[in-house]
Amino acid sequence: MSLSRFTAVFAVATVLLVATAPSPARAGLSPGLRCAFDKQRIVVKVTGMMLACEREALLKLTGVDPACTDAATGRLETAFLKIEAKGGCVAVGDGPGMAFVAERFASQLAGSLSGTCLQAGDVCGGGPAPCCSGLVCRGIIGGGDPHCG
Repeated sequence: MSLSRFTAVFAVATVLLVATAPSPARAGLSPGLRCAFDKQRIVVKVTGMMLACEREALLKLTGVDPACTDAATGRLETAFLKIEAKGGCVAVGDGPGMAFVAERFASQLAGSLSGTCLQAGDVCGGGPAPCCSGLVCRGIIGGGDPHCG
């Protein structure tokens, strides 16, 4: 084997070893913690996707396209199933709940930052604008329209 061919093989082998070696920061993690961190990373990505859905709706002055949020939700749930299939997760089956949390956070964040969220006392529940952060749409059955409070 010539020296240049040996050097090339050695370089490729070194790159493969470095690329497949566990990172020092993750090497000592328990399987449960590794699973939780992987799920957090996915929730952050999907929240970004849902914020993009919110931005598009604000630009068009329409409600959020359900197909857009459904695609983001599907990605989160699929990713969670893959992570859980590796084993070691303390919490399993939490994809739909985390998708709901991500969607609600994106909606509240978009509304609060764009100035389109509803203030305390505003009638809520019927339009695309959510109650501002810290407020919840509340109502009593048979007691009139719900209000942010």
